[in-house]
Amino acid sequence: MEFNNFFYIGIDDTDNAETRGTGFRARQLAAILIEKKLADVFSVSRHQLFFDPRVPFTSHNSSLCIELKANDLEALKEVSKKFLLEVAAEGSDVGLCIARKENISNAVIEFGKKAKIDLVTQKEAYILAEKNQLYLEGLTGTKDGIIGALASVGLSFFGNDGRCVWLKGTELREIKGVMSIRELLQQSNIDEVTDENGFTVPQTDLLMLDEWLRPILKNHKKILIIEEVKNEKYKWKLKPKDFIKKLSS
Repeated sequence: MEFNNFFYIGIDDTDNAETRGTGFRARQLAAILIEKKLADVFSVSRHQLFFDPRVPFTSHNSSLCIELKANDLEALKEVSKKFLLEVAAEGSDVGLCIARKENISNAVIEFGKKAKIDLVTQKEAYILAEKNQLYLEGLTGTKDGIIGALASVGLSFFGNDGRCVWLKGTELREIKGVMSIRELLQQSNIDEVTDENGFTVPQTDLLMLDEWLRPILKNHKKILIIEEVKNEKYKWKLKPKDFIKKLSS
């Protein structure tokens, strides 16, 4: 089936301290949309928001965005709402945002940026969503999840924030072992592999993949960052998790 319209689906605050996180739920929702043949999903990205005691959150105050092409907005709403209500944890404040790409304005991007560094309100989110014709709904609890849901849409569309937790045709947590950069690019939808200074690595070089791949979003590309090592069997390894988390927060 051919899909003609780009959409972004933002979700936030589906969990509590005892349940699977929102990243897991976002990957599940992406899989459901693919299974039901409602969308061609390209990526699921994680975006770090304002980490402050005044902001209620489960663990890290991050939200997720699914980037996709689809034809039927109402079907996306129906399936997404049904799934999120089924998996919403006790005490969660689930928020859902669905936006057509052409309706995501600079103001939506700026809202996402602000939500990373300062307090924002539900009222701000609702006004902005209505002005830009974005679907935004709080499904459970206080409805505070609408803030993160809308912010993740703006930040994903911005293309210079966050990191991917899923890519089309790629299980980022399962690619392991030593392979060339070329092999990795062929097996995944990663756009580029660079060192921490942004220099592209030769595709013939060998890379050790010994943990999850965490491509960051930069200049609208999915970029994997690696570091050089002294090893007879390979020349590169993944930059440590903490480095990537700081870079993508």
